[in-house]
Amino acid sequence: QLYLPANKPIIVKLRSKDVIHSFGVPEFRVKQDAVPGLTIPIWFVPDVTTAEMRTRTGNPEFQYEIACAQLCGLGHYRMRGYVTIHRPEGFQKWMDERQADLVAKYADCIQLGARNMSNFSLLKHLGQLGVPVLLKRGMSATITEWLLAAEYIMSEGNRRIIMCERGIRSYDSATRNVLDL
Repeated sequence: QLYLPANKPIIVKLRSKDVIHSFGVPEFRVKQDAVPGLTIPIWFVPDVTTAEMRTRTGNPEFQYEIACAQLCGLGHYRMRGYVTIHRPEGFQKWMDERQADLVAKYADCIQLGARNMSNFSLLKHLGQLGVPVLLKRGMSATITEWLLAAEYIMSEGNRRIIMCERGIRSYDSATRNVLDL
């Protein structure tokens, strides 16, 4: 399965270990052979999301299929993949969640930076993962906004939140932030 954003240039690097294979998605007007021993880049811009294509075709099950146009052995007909195209904002949400899943697999705690304090879909997803979250307060965020961000995580069942107060900018050149007491 390949997930891609709509209206963004995509470069896929093709390689083959054994025989000539083919990477083709007819709806993107893309087809390129993969030759053993070579890395071949292919460039395209998908402009219609999977959801839009389902509406256009009237098929709620529509999926972009990655087809191999070469007869490359007995398993040829089982060699297929699928591409899902999202709007850029939907793709970013999907990426945030996948990265959080990967980090949660290996880390004892996930640090959520100030910029992601208002990434509500990511906050909810972290609540579902159940790993401890270090929630940093954004520079211009009010205490109420910071607490509400923590509430998004808790609303999904995760109460393991560490609140990190960064402080405010100061005129003191020795410190970056000063705790606002």
